[in-house]
Amino acid sequence: MITKRIAILNKTTLDCLKENDERKIIKRFTNVAIDILNADFGFVWLKKRNSKNFELAYASPTTPFTPISPRKTGITHRVLSNKTPLLINRISKSGSVRSDAKKYLEGLATIPITYKNHTYGNMYICYKNPHKFLKEEQALSGLIGNGAAQSITINRLHRNLQDIKQTLDSTPQPKVIFDPHSYKITYFNKSVMEQTLLSKARLLNGKITDLIHPSSHKIFQKRLKHILSEKIPSSVFEIALKGRNNKKLLMELLLQYVDGAGRAPHLLAIFQDLKERKKSEEQIKHAAFHDTLTGLPNRLLFTNRLNTLLQDSVQKNKRFALIFVDLDRFKLINDTVGHLTGDSVLQQVALRLKKSVKRTDIVSRFGGDEFVMLLGNLKNPLQADQVVRRIQKSFETPFALSPEQEIYVNFSLGISTFPKDGADGATLLKNADHALYLAKQHGGNSYQHYRDNMAISDPGHLAMEKDLRKAIAHKELLLHYQPIIELKTGRVTSAEALVRWQHPSLGLLLPSMFIPYAEESGLIVKLGEWVFAEACRQLKIWRRAGINTTMSINISARELLQKDMIRKMQRIVRKYKLSPKDIALEVTETFLVKNMETSTKMLNEVRALGFKTSLDGFGTGYASLNYLKQLPVDYIKIDHPLVVGSVTNTQDAGIVQAIIAVAHHLHIKVVAEGVENDSQLRFLRKQNCDMVQGHFYSASEPGEKVIKLLKKSYAKVSVR
Repeated sequence: MITKRIAILNKTTLDCLKENDERKIIKRFTNVAIDILNADFGFVWLKKRNSKNFELAYASPTTPFTPISPRKTGITHRVLSNKTPLLINRISKSGSVRSDAKKYLEGLATIPITYKNHTYGNMYICYKNPHKFLKEEQALSGLIGNGAAQSITINRLHRNLQDIKQTLDSTPQPKVIFDPHSYKITYFNKSVMEQTLLSKARLLNGKITDLIHPSSHKIFQKRLKHILSEKIPSSVFEIALKGRNNKKLLMELLLQYVDGAGRAPHLLAIFQDLKERKKSEEQIKHAAFHDTLTGLPNRLLFTNRLNTLLQDSVQKNKRFALIFVDLDRFKLINDTVGHLTGDSVLQQVALRLKKSVKRTDIVSRFGGDEFVMLLGNLKNPLQADQVVRRIQKSFETPFALSPEQEIYVNFSLGISTFPKDGADGATLLKNADHALYLAKQHGGNSYQHYRDNMAISDPGHLAMEKDLRKAIAHKELLLHYQPIIELKTGRVTSAEALVRWQHPSLGLLLPSMFIPYAEESGLIVKLGEWVFAEACRQLKIWRRAGINTTMSINISARELLQKDMIRKMQRIVRKYKLSPKDIALEVTETFLVKNMETSTKMLNEVRALGFKTSLDGFGTGYASLNYLKQLPVDYIKIDHPLVVGSVTNTQDAGIVQAIIAVAHHLHIKVVAEGVENDSQLRFLRKQNCDMVQGHFYSASEPGEKVIKLLKKSYAKVSVR
């Protein structure tokens, strides 16, 4: 009897290996399982692709109820984890089955559909009455699940091959799939015919060697033999393709197994024109060393040029100047007219700076509104002043925001000179930055040369620090809030707390104008504690108004490293009768990456208490996608320059797409910052971004204004 059942099962497996429809495979195996296990009915739940959720793949016509999706615990979880069938003789004596199913069945065989490392789902074979399972039925259950899984695996491999072919058809490079033993071509795209002028009929009956120039046959055969004997997944080498009139076409050839694992019987050959490859390499090299917004050299290229200039100046006893340029109150421009218009201003600034110096001089963008310049071969330090005056002259003309709107932009500069102000690049940069700092403290729109001990004797810094201490004591600080919107529902799910300073004489100051002083003086800890408490107080007000949103609060590196920080946060949360899960702590990418071990430990501690964690400004700084798997964060916020560039720059779009994909794979939610228009929103929605914030929805506003938007959001869900 067992021999006959195995024969039926083997025949089913062989027949289904040729079946292209996955659901027909499941139907066939379920009905065979019902037959050879003498059951009454059965059904199958399969895992959705790229998901932990299940979908009902098949239920036999005699199934007396509508199956409910399996839970992530219980029978399904146990069977899928152990990859072993679970047989229950009498369900009424078992607590593992849902009560809604118990009235329809008594005996149950739960069979995992698994093959090697692939687990696809569970098959449920049901009996209306108690069933005593024989030992042979236990063995048959395993064979049923294994056979179904084998058939599904082959089915998906076949579909993957078809998907590969469709993808290859749409690409310009010549591509061929061939049998590595017989050399016979099994697939080719249109580009092969265009490059070689071989007919479709000739290619259908041809070999891969028909495409290769005779001078390259030996190298091709040698590489192919090496791939087969050593089981190498892929190999890249230069070769000559046989073009029109037997002309040599120099190509780079990539050979790789279709499944990328060395097990498939066919190889994929991709021919890449060497000229095109070199062009691509140049584009990649340019992107690596230049700022994407302005096209200026970035920090990496600037450092290389600075080191070269240092060596040359030492050898030839020359002097040069390093100039740090920073736009005054540029954050206000972004907050007023938006980041997209602000980026346009930065591009215009870059052009004016370049026109103010010699072609041999270097103008670099370090990020944000920071530019650094190198003026080489100076005969005397006053030549740097002449360049500054040319820059000042160029900035007298207003910058265009639109055809109808213009704006004047001021800037501050700090200058250091080699060898007087430093013998190495790091010292020159630091001292130019100190000089810039002093220029800012003198009211901006000016420049300063570095001089010894200038940072220590800076009275402006001391005055600002004194005012900031008073601001905390006299309640001059206030919070604004920017809503964070969930894209799927259009609902405001959170708000970011942003600190402002209502200065008695300077007016409303943004964080960039006083946070650096707070961090340098240590006041950031006291200021941060006030921000955390005030944000919690506001959240409690919103909760009383029936708004169930959460709060996102920025926390500095120095705060995170305070020994009693966690205790203080817990005390504040308890005071306002909130839960830690209501709070997301935002930390900067730079701090996390530079202090990986310490910051990871601290974030794990706050997460253990229930707080959410968020990585701010991701994508344009230090961190790579590889860091995401190491960082204990619940959210990442894509920095606004990438969001802005995603609809105008293919590289930025690709980076945003990759960040979202990798984050979702790691179960991290993604927030896009600085969304300003519908084009950006459509792109982010297409990439399945979770949440957005920016001027497109709302600028940062006081709590009493934001509450109106929150009430509207919670009264009626509206997707834009």
